[in-house]
Amino acid sequence: VWLYNLTMLHLIEVSETRAIPQERYKYEMKQNLSIAIGIVKTYFIRSFMSETREQRRESFEQMSALLTKHLVPVRPHRAAKRKTPVNKSRRSYRYTY
Repeated sequence: VWLYNLTMLHLIEVSETRAIPQERYKYEMKQNLSIAIGIVKTYFIRSFMSETREQRRESFEQMSALLTKHLVPVRPHRAAKRKTPVNKSRRSYRYTY
């Protein structure tokens, strides 16, 4: 939960500071959330463990650049329905994974 909140805060900050050039693409673009969680996890730990302020700033800038690099299109009026998760375990009482 903490990592997801940290990722969403950083995505909001990146989207406010670095605009996505929408005119180059056919559809509206947004950051890929599944890739962003991995990027934030790796680079946040790296920036947190860095010794100098310059290394922390450089790691933070690399993280921001990678987040703006990995984009996915938002397609309106999708024809294919999203798959619902299926519980494959008989012993589990959870309905989704």
